[in-house]
Order: sequence, then structure tokens, then C-alpha cells
Amino acid sequence: MNSAMPEPGDAQLMTDLKRMWERVDPMPGDLPDRVLFALDLEELDVDFELLRLVENAERDLSVRNTTATVNTITFSGPSVTVMLRVSELSGSRRRLDGWLAWTAPLRVTIHHEEGTCEPLVDERGRFVAEDIPAGMTRLVLTAADDDQAPLCITPTVEI
Repeated sequence: MNSAMPEPGDAQLMTDLKRMWERVDPMPGDLPDRVLFALDLEELDVDFELLRLVENAERDLSVRNTTATVNTITFSGPSVTVMLRVSELSGSRRRLDGWLAWTAPLRVTIHHEEGTCEPLVDERGRFVAEDIPAGMTRLVLTAADDDQAPLCITPTVEI
């Protein structure tokens, strides 16, 4: 028996196994996009502080018969804390209101599935990003006067 040559029934067995796994435990539809998103961020290839997710709280707010979901996410590290308030604008779009607790001015770059955006950070550390696509999102924080090395990166979260 040559192990390089498949047996006549092997192809059918592999096809049956593939169908079984597709039915029992299918691959998430957005897995290829998530992998590409993660690989994009791997290209940063620098030393940085990875902030940890401290809190992820979701609340439904009802105002005049309109229910909106608001999600508050907090990231923290030794040198910075980031709080995000995620509001649903529509089924697939989000607004991010963010606050930074940091001792020096920072630039925020929001990486999302459609690309990146850089909201303006005011002197109190507040920033707003409108019309962000729902999905996997990560923040990269750099010194306001230095485009090069990120100081802090949040874990990727789904908004």
C-alpha cells in the first residue's frame, strides 16, 4: 500500500466528513474577514502596550418607544485607560464616544473592517467617531507628535 496514493473510497470519505463538519460546526461566515483584519494589524510589528479589556457592559435604553443599545467598553493598562461608549446608529453603523486617561496628548486610530479613521482628540482626551461599521474594531494609540510606533493597542472587540 502506497500512502501517497489515496484509496478509491478516500475521496468519498473526505467529502462526507467535510459535509458533516459543515453541518455540525460550520465555519463562521466572517472568519476570512477576521483573519485578514488580524493579519493587517500584525504588520505593525513593533513593541507596544496591549491594553486589557476591563469591562464590557451592554444596556438597552428606551426613550419614547425607541430602544437603542448602548455598549460601554473600558480598556486599561499601566499607563492609559480608554473608555468607549458604542451607540448603534443603524443596524450596521456605530458611533464611538471615547475618553482617554493619559498624561500626554495622544492620537487615536480606529481600525475597523472597512479601513481606519483618526478622530480628533481634544485637550481633555475626548474623541468621537461617527459612522463606524459594526464588526471587529481595535484602537491604536500613538503620541500626538509621533506617527511611528504605537504606544498602546486595545484588543480587538466586536462593536
